Amino acid sequence: MSTFLIEVTDETWKRTGFDRMSNDEAMRHCEKVFARELGGHPILSNNSYWRNFPVIWNGRWHFDNVVLMGDALRPAHFSIGSGTRMAMLDAVALCNAFRETDDDVPAALARFRELRMPVMKKIWDAANRSMRWYEEMDKLVPTQNAIEFAYDYMTRTGRISHAKVREIDPRLAAAYESQHPEVLDAPGA
Repeated sequence: MSTFLIEVTDETWKRTGFDRMSNDEAMRHCEKVFARELGGHPILSNNSYWRNFPVIWNGRWHFDNVVLMGDALRPAHFSIGSGTRMAMLDAVALCNAFRETDDDVPAALARFRELRMPVMKKIWDAANRSMRWYEEMDKLVPTQNAIEFAYDYMTRTGRISHAKVREIDPRLAAAYESQHPEVLDAPGA
């Protein structure tokens, strides 16, 4: 099993009637539309629902002795899949902050923020770039061929360089280089 995401524009959402369908009706409709891709298998719901992802940035990371972590602190767009990992790293950093400050609560909370802010900002920025990519995908599809689209998808967050694409998928990198030789002159290529 895997996650099956369907991104549509507002126009498609309304034209298809998703705005008037229940979750089950929408899943059955998508099973028909994507029958070939699904190989006849059903879409299984995991409390799924259609939604727009909110962009949230918490100025306060705690209230009294309650500390926000992971997606409660800064939900990242689903496309980078980092919520659980960030929550675990937040917990480790909070523990380290208490250890460094000899359990001084105000000092530990300040240290926690100091430790996590740079990492959090990088993930937040990458998630927001990815979210914008998904939201503007309908503009990309008609302007890019399959190689360009796959490459753009891989590099959408700004965290994957051309050198990394070459390492992950040498054939994609070579195909992209043949269409866009200027990428070889870019820093980090």
